[in-house]
Amino acid sequence: YDEVGEQDEVLAFDASTLELRLRFGGGKFKREAYGMAVVGEELYVGDRTAWSLHVFSLAGEHLRELFGEWREPNQLLHVDGRLYLTEQLREIDEDEVWEQEDDEDEWPYARREAGRRIFVLTPEGQTLQVWKMPEQNEVRSMVIFRNELLVDTLMDDIHNEIVTTKLLSLAGI
Repeated sequence: YDEVGEQDEVLAFDASTLELRLRFGGGKFKREAYGMAVVGEELYVGDRTAWSLHVFSLAGEHLRELFGEWREPNQLLHVDGRLYLTEQLREIDEDEVWEQEDDEDEWPYARREAGRRIFVLTPEGQTLQVWKMPEQNEVRSMVIFRNELLVDTLMDDIHNEIVTTKLLSLAGI
């Protein structure tokens, strides 16, 4: 829901005319729907607030919800039977992290790592690999190009107080 009570939902448009053809998912997302990827005849949509992925048929039927080690899905890509998921980076107060250290969910640790990880998943939601950026760096976006995962990053050199963007290539996807 947004500030005025509107629910996030998926809108499908005709590619030629941009006419609205289908809307679905209203009431399924806890609050914020982010990132989508088509896998065969299914659409995966991240639910940032529920820390999950909703899976819909291309006709809009809700099929299942997937949970994993990730938090706040931000971007999804599908290539060769694998899903690549990034998380939303959240700036946090260190006092907040240490106050919640005993949280059985392990959210404080995951929150420190959020925005610095790329999860490689099966379509069933099983984590195959987690690629982590060095501390003080973040993943901004990713695209597939010629069988490589290109990752747009923000690199923070805390010793020289310089912030730069770099494009990394992860081969062998």
